[in-house]
Amino acid sequence: MAKILENNTGRKTIRISSFEILEIVKEYQQIIKGKTHYQDALDALGNTVLFLPED
Repeated sequence: MAKILENNTGRKTIRISSFEILEIVKEYQQIIKGKTHYQDALDALGNTVLFLPED
């Protein structure tokens, strides 16, 4: 599970596991599957929201 690390001097940091990274990559690959142009991939991703559960 993703864990938000507090940072009192700036932006928060989110710690994620290798498994979570691979899950994000897998979802990304499914979203852009069949897209042959960069702009098509951007358009498909622009309509996508990805969530990471917090610890």
